[in-house]
Amino acid sequence: MTRRFVMWIGAALLMGGLTVAPGGLLARDTQTQKSQQNKEAKSDMIKGTILDWNDAAKTFRIKSEGGEEMSFSWNETTQMHGTARVGEKVKVMTKKGDAKVASQVFVGEEGSGNPEKGKKPNR
Repeated sequence: MTRRFVMWIGAALLMGGLTVAPGGLLARDTQTQKSQQNKEAKSDMIKGTILDWNDAAKTFRIKSEGGEEMSFSWNETTQMHGTARVGEKVKVMTKKGDAKVASQVFVGEEGSGNPEKGKKPNR
C-alpha cells in the first residue's frame, strides 16, 4: 500500500509539474497569449494615392491600391515622412484596433520603400 501511495504521489507531482514548471504547459500557454497580444499590437499598412489632404482638420483621404477610398486622421504622435500632396503615392501605417488614426505616413518615394531611420518628419 505504501508503494502505491508513493507512486500515486510521484505521478501527481509529475503531472502537476507539467502545468506549472518552466517550459511546461502553463508556460507555453502564457507564451502563446503574449505572442497573440504582440500580433494584435502590430500595425496595418495601406498603400495608395492621396486624394485629399486637410492640414487644419488633420485628416486625409486615399485611394488604396485595391481601389477603395479610405479616410484617416493624424495627431501629435503620428510620424510624417515626406511632404503630402494630392496625387502622391503614400503608405499609411495604423495600429490594430485604431484603423482610422495614422501612426506613420510615408509620402512619395518614401511611400514606396522603407523609411529612413532618424529622418525628421516634414509637415
